[in-house]
Amino acid sequence: MKRLQVLLLGILLIVGTIGFMIYVAVSTRNYQPAEAKVVSMEYDPTYIPTDDDDQTPRYNAGLTYTVDGKEYRTEIQVREDEYKVGETVKIKYDPKNPESISVGEMPLALMIGIGIVAFLLGAGVIIKGLRM
Repeated sequence: MKRLQVLLLGILLIVGTIGFMIYVAVSTRNYQPAEAKVVSMEYDPTYIPTDDDDQTPRYNAGLTYTVDGKEYRTEIQVREDEYKVGETVKIKYDPKNPESISVGEMPLALMIGIGIVAFLLGAGVIIKGLRM
């Protein structure tokens, strides 16, 4: 029974990682690039850092951007040193729902690295389960 559990854990690790990477790629695949302007930066008093967090205070950065002549405003949570008021930020927006944006991008090399590590961990767990 323990062997089966270990094998399932390894398979879930591999499948879960692949599924997450596919979800991220597909969910933002049709997003269009745009630029947003940082119009405000306010301290977020509700942010509570966790033990494994970097303990840096968080701020709510107000962004404005225009899509098809209509201006949108949103807030994202950032560290104090990430953006400055007046700065231009590259974003991507969903053309079907321009209020849905993505700020920043996970570099392809990082995604591949995470995938390789998760695959190796999963394969190691599976091999361990087979040797039990």
